Amino acid sequence: MNDGTHIFFLIQFRQTHEGPLNGPLKEVKREDWHNCYGGLWDLAIDPWTNPVKGHPSKKFPESSEDRYRIWCNTRKQGWSEIKYAVQALRRCQIANIQGRFDHESLGTKLSSARYEFRIVKMTCSQKTEEVTLFPTEKGFAYVK
Repeated sequence: MNDGTHIFFLIQFRQTHEGPLNGPLKEVKREDWHNCYGGLWDLAIDPWTNPVKGHPSKKFPESSEDRYRIWCNTRKQGWSEIKYAVQALRRCQIANIQGRFDHESLGTKLSSARYEFRIVKMTCSQKTEEVTLFPTEKGFAYVK
């Protein structure tokens, strides 16, 4: 992570509907928003091309590079340019309609769920201070 102030955009989700697989979906009230990262979210947000053929590459390399830079600086998943976040949001919405975020276990779909998404602007500031630890009778102490 790098010191400084980093401004970026990320995608958040919350569940709106749930139900049995291939059954009717009922509306659910979820107030909490979560950041989209890892697993199925990554497959929609930052997809690969030809992953099985041994020569995988990112389908949207500029967006992927920008996302990687934000990750290196903040350890958060996002983009410095909103245009990349909007493109990824559209991919999430399409995947959601297709049911690609249904709950799975060991490759077997267990239930269906649908989500709503939003883009949020984040400002992350950090400053790193080096400290030196040394042992004492009561544990550890540090010196700046």
